Amino acid sequence: SDIVKAGVSSIGLDPKKYGGHSPRAGFVTQSAKDKTEILSIQAVTGQTFQTIARYQRSAGTVARDAVKKAFGE
Repeated sequence: SDIVKAGVSSIGLDPKKYGGHSPRAGFVTQSAKDKTEILSIQAVTGQTFQTIARYQRSAGTVARDAVKKAFGE
C-alpha cells in the first residue's frame, strides 16, 4: 500500500484514494474487459470468485456485453 501511495503521489494524484488493492482491481477490471476466463484471473490474483466480482469495476459493461451477445445489438 505504501508503494502504491508513494507512486500516485509522485504523479500528483491524491494518495488517499489509492491503496494496495488498486492495482489488483485494475487488473481484474481490464481482464474482464478483455474477456479473460475467470479461472485465469483467479490463477493470477489468488482471489475467490466473490472477491474478483467485488474488485471488478466494469460489472455494468460486462452485463451489457453479455446481453448483447445473447440477444444481438
